[in-house]
Amino acid sequence: MKSRLYSRLCFTVLGAVTFGGLLGNEVKARTTSFVPTPVQSSITSESSPLVLFEPPTDEKVDNSRGGASRPTHLKCIQDEADVSPLTALIPQSGVGLTVAAHPTLLVYVPPTTASQAHLTLRDAEQRGLYQSRIQIPESGGIISITLPDDSPELAVDAIYHWSLALLCQPTQTDMPITSGQIRRIALSDDGASIEQQPLLSQAVAYGRSGIWHDMLARLAVLRHAQPENTALQANWVELLQSEELDAIAPFPLLN
Repeated sequence: MKSRLYSRLCFTVLGAVTFGGLLGNEVKARTTSFVPTPVQSSITSESSPLVLFEPPTDEKVDNSRGGASRPTHLKCIQDEADVSPLTALIPQSGVGLTVAAHPTLLVYVPPTTASQAHLTLRDAEQRGLYQSRIQIPESGGIISITLPDDSPELAVDAIYHWSLALLCQPTQTDMPITSGQIRRIALSDDGASIEQQPLLSQAVAYGRSGIWHDMLARLAVLRHAQPENTALQANWVELLQSEELDAIAPFPLLN
């Protein structure tokens, strides 16, 4: 693992990768619990992409409070000019749903001379809740950042703002930064059973329900574990393209 938090940076592999029945049910935006229902499906390595994101219909970015951002085009002044910029892997709405109290965030970090980045979590009133410095890789790629257990738990239905900024040396006034909004929804007792399913089943169900961060984190774990799996690779690319993250899709997962 090339990227480390002063706190924890990790994914947890929740189960063996198998191909079988899926659980999933669409969750409308502003509901407070995720309740899956059985969905019949057949999975083979030759099948078309299976993890598909169905966006909630009324999630909107709160731009009045410094909301989410697609990539800026700022870089450290020493960095190459023609590389993709620092980019949060977030849906087009800018608001990503999660069922996790301490969710995993994914960010593309370009090749950069900066050795660290600064992670910040704020509440809806822009009050700082958590911050950490992260060691970042020298080469470009996608890193995962799991908020540690000692960071504040996300409250159900509250909107939070997070950002990651490159700490360029020497310090720049136009600091390269990317950001997003995140909202937690509750996981019902029935919904909790999905955590016992294979990772692919979890990713499918979360994607079907519009739960972006949990879906993407699980698919990323699968891709990292099976780098030669062309079906997973194709699914990853199509999923990111569906949310206009085409430029990020080819880059490697670094942890």
